[in-house]
Amino acid sequence: MSAYMSDSDDSHAQPPLACPLVSPTISEGKFPTHEGPVTVTEVEIGLSKIPIKFVFAPSDIPLAISAPHVFMHGLLADGELHGPFSPNASQETLPRIVEKSDPQDEKNAFSSAPKQDYHIGGLRKLYVNASLSHGRVWDAFNGKLQKYLKRNMFVEESVIIKMTDPQRFPREASHGMFTCWEARKAVFQECEFYSKYLKKLQGEIVPRSYGLWGGRLKLGDEDEEGLWCEVWTMILEDCGPPVNVATLTDDERNEIVTLYRKLHRHGVLHGDPDPRHWRLHPEGGFRLIDFDSATMLPRGRKATMAMEDEIELVKNHLIEEDDVWYI
Repeated sequence: MSAYMSDSDDSHAQPPLACPLVSPTISEGKFPTHEGPVTVTEVEIGLSKIPIKFVFAPSDIPLAISAPHVFMHGLLADGELHGPFSPNASQETLPRIVEKSDPQDEKNAFSSAPKQDYHIGGLRKLYVNASLSHGRVWDAFNGKLQKYLKRNMFVEESVIIKMTDPQRFPREASHGMFTCWEARKAVFQECEFYSKYLKKLQGEIVPRSYGLWGGRLKLGDEDEEGLWCEVWTMILEDCGPPVNVATLTDDERNEIVTLYRKLHRHGVLHGDPDPRHWRLHPEGGFRLIDFDSATMLPRGRKATMAMEDEIELVKNHLIEEDDVWYI
């Protein structure tokens, strides 16, 4: 619900700030060596900036039994995010945010601010209110986003704020863990999906996106070396509570299947069709969330088979939960 004002969980939980992806396809050993990501200063990420305010405190419960993402994110100082980030055609992964004074290899330097293929304007301030979960890539929070309607009037909307720090992922793979390169790739991919492949589906099948924003934020109040974090933040529409499969009517179950079929008609395979990614929208209907496992499929027999397999998984999940084996 919006308020008008004037200017006068997760079973896959991982460590805080950045949550290494659990990859079922990676065995013990090292990943192939990848070239380092291109570097970018904050002002080169995008054309706009937005203040971010942390309005909750870290848990005072002993860290061993408290939610670690709440504890760590509570240490982040207020600052500014820059964006929205818009990947250009030559990019394949997320750039690394550096200070202006850092020496940069010219061949890796980000030549100019990315061209915006869509405009996200009028954002005034972002408030991080409370933790929701931490998973494979992101730590998720609910919050409020202030947007200008006109010069002295703005609207406040409920949003989901997904945050991560790719630098905190391991450089080399251990058993079942992704490297920082893989983490950047996953964030980049989800940004690309929302800004490109899912653009026409926003607000109908998937959440509206306010883009991916980045910045360098301090941990704590002391300006000491090593206390700066590279933080990437995706701001999405709050699409409501998770779906309770057991309470769904037959029509509602069919509606969820239809959402996946519409997604497939645009060539998108969700990749993780689990009920935890279904939301009951406050204005009615359902939305699909979390596209860090999504892929674009070319037309053809193999793509059709993959999409039908996903539909079958969705139908299986729509059976009474006690009778479902979750994959």
